Parts: sequence; structure tokens; C-alpha cells
Amino acid sequence: MRHRIPRTWIVVVDGRHAKVWECRDTSGAIVPVPEMSLEAADQSSFSRSLKSDRPGRAFSSMGERRSAIEPKSDPHTFEKAVFARTIAEKLNEAFQKQAFRRLILIAPPAMLGHLRKMLPEAVTDTLVGEVAKELAHHDADEIFQRARPYLLNTATA
Repeated sequence: MRHRIPRTWIVVVDGRHAKVWECRDTSGAIVPVPEMSLEAADQSSFSRSLKSDRPGRAFSSMGERRSAIEPKSDPHTFEKAVFARTIAEKLNEAFQKQAFRRLILIAPPAMLGHLRKMLPEAVTDTLVGEVAKELAHHDADEIFQRARPYLLNTATA
């Protein structure tokens, strides 16, 4: 049975890509929102490409010895947080333009954490569901099936 629902965006994210799908009913038809598709800028698959060639050096507290200093964070984690901020800003802009009323996030657990931190409260209030899975390269049918339980919870006849 087909139920009409408020304009819902399904945001599917991984560490490098973001796609937004729009759903207006529970029939299974979701359509891409091409202006909201994003790719992270210049992300390399190797951490060594994201940082300097050699770690920093420091003198030990006693004597003349020097030793390497390991970075406090992983460059990939930092790049993913920057990408999450970009996504959150785009979603906030779209929300201000009333492009959607409800939001479902589908992303790996670490990216969901980054997105939760970055989303403004007004956008977070529209969140009706989260799926902690990496589905960025799956088809529309698979994405709809994962989002379906959240769509049916608040559908109106």
C-alpha cells in the first residue's frame, strides 16, 4: 500500500562520497538529488600521501638524543571530519531553503559520529533514522529497503 509522506531526504555517505535521494511516498521510488552529490576533495587512499614525508623530531629530556614524534591523529580521520563538515553545511543550506522536512542518514559508524557532531540542531531535529552501514555504492532499491522502516514509522495515509 502506498502512503504519502513528508519530503524525506535519504543521505548516503562514506568517507569520500555523499549522495542524496528524495522520497515522497512508500512505494519504493526514490530519486537522486544531483545538486547534493558530493565528493571529498583530493583524498588519497594512503595516509603517507596526506602527511609530510618524515615525522617531527624532538630532543629527549635528558641528553642529546632525538626521537621521532608520532602524529596525534590519523590524516584520514581528519579528512573525513572535514568532509562531514562540508556535508553538514550543505544540508543546513538545503534545510533553510525548505528542501526537505525529514532526514535519514546512512553511513559507516565513524562517519555517522562525525556527522552527528557537525549537524546544526535544526537539521538534527528533522532526523528520523540512521543506518550504520556503508551503502554509498549500492543501488536505489537497496538504499530504499534500508531506509523503509523509518519511512513507514511516520507515514500518513
